[in-house]
Amino acid sequence: MDNFRFHKVSAILDCFNRKGHEVLYLPPYSSFLNPIEEVFSKYKCCVKRRRPENETKLFKYMTEGLNTITPEDCDGYYRHIKSYVRRSLNNEIIQNKQFYLALFVFPFYFFMNFSSNTWKFKHCKSKKLNIHGFD
Repeated sequence: MDNFRFHKVSAILDCFNRKGHEVLYLPPYSSFLNPIEEVFSKYKCCVKRRRPENETKLFKYMTEGLNTITPEDCDGYYRHIKSYVRRSLNNEIIQNKQFYLALFVFPFYFFMNFSSNTWKFKHCKSKKLNIHGFD
């Protein structure tokens, strides 16, 4: 699972534990290991592309957007993450879009917002590089 706060609520964890499942969390900034992120991406693009002009159209397009996600899409998303999972389990470094965002964009963002504290910038930068495995 990703590290969304809701996934760490005791009721959710208890549900998994009762069924005999062990909960494992994905490393930070590793959305490429979570196929639901690709579903969300397609869904948001479908809604955004139609440019809803009001709330009524927004809800209409949101409902219609759900129907654009096919079983074939989901199979493709799953196949796509499989290569990343294998590489992560082998502790390979994965350099994809998220890697470069974590390396170059996010640290700069933190630097711009916390310019009075350069140590925090460096700390955030080093923390965000741990996206290549489950160590």
